Amino acid sequence: MEIDLKKLSYFVEVARQKSYTAAANSLYVTQPMLSKAVQNIEDVVGVKLIARTRRSFELTEAGREFYINACALLEQHTRLMSSLQEEKKEEEGSVSIAVPASIMNLYFPKMLVEIAALYPKVNLNVLEVGSNAAVEHVLRKKVDFGMVMLPVGTVDLELHDLVRDRCMLIGHKSNLLLQKPMVNLRELEHEDFLMFNHQFVLHDTLMYHFQVNGLNPSMKYHSSQDSFIMEMVHLNQGVAILPRPVVMEWQSRYPDVISAELETVIPCNIALAVGKGMYLSRAAEAVKQAICNYFNGPEAL
Repeated sequence: MEIDLKKLSYFVEVARQKSYTAAANSLYVTQPMLSKAVQNIEDVVGVKLIARTRRSFELTEAGREFYINACALLEQHTRLMSSLQEEKKEEEGSVSIAVPASIMNLYFPKMLVEIAALYPKVNLNVLEVGSNAAVEHVLRKKVDFGMVMLPVGTVDLELHDLVRDRCMLIGHKSNLLLQKPMVNLRELEHEDFLMFNHQFVLHDTLMYHFQVNGLNPSMKYHSSQDSFIMEMVHLNQGVAILPRPVVMEWQSRYPDVISAELETVIPCNIALAVGKGMYLSRAAEAVKQAICNYFNGPEAL
């Protein structure tokens, strides 16, 4: 014979109240019903659990051990049922993400449509900032997570790889240097440069490569917008080094802007950054998984 959870809860309440009368009032049942339930449990387990006289109420040694285990079992059942109810709930709420403008323009329109279809009750707030600023926003818990270009200068982030690519050189078609299929960085020493500003990891990466190659190129314009950089290259105001996906996206609109490979491979690697140990709501966890799936397929996080 099995002991059902209702009878188990009756015993626990009787033991907690140390009184059948008080337990009956608490549970809104009759005292004989409680007595019968406790007697039934004792019959099943084969030991006396409560030593009761007219003047005293005390759990036996077996009763005390049974009470501890019964409380744990009921608590586990409550947690299990709560967990199952949570699983049935539809994700809803607000999720915030910091994203560089170039990544936003490239990937987000279609991805947001897919996420909205999956989670119609989730409101996704997108903050357009550079990768360096996105990292700061994540670390300061101003956003749930960020999409950033690698590398990042901290070990306090959990990173999920999304894109692995490279950068390319672009310039006006009249620039003879761009007629070459492959260009060495040192050949760019006398070129005017158009670059992302210091908020972007690519800015730091390029400055590092310039320094390693002993270059001090002329920085004509800094911007946070790849569209502005492309427009200025179109107007023959300088050259730029941009992520290959960005170049491919814009080049069809600017036929007089051409590209060339660089002998030095400058990576364009993008990751989803989450603060280590940072709590994410159910909605944020769902959106994080959806973003990883969009780029990589289902990912074991």
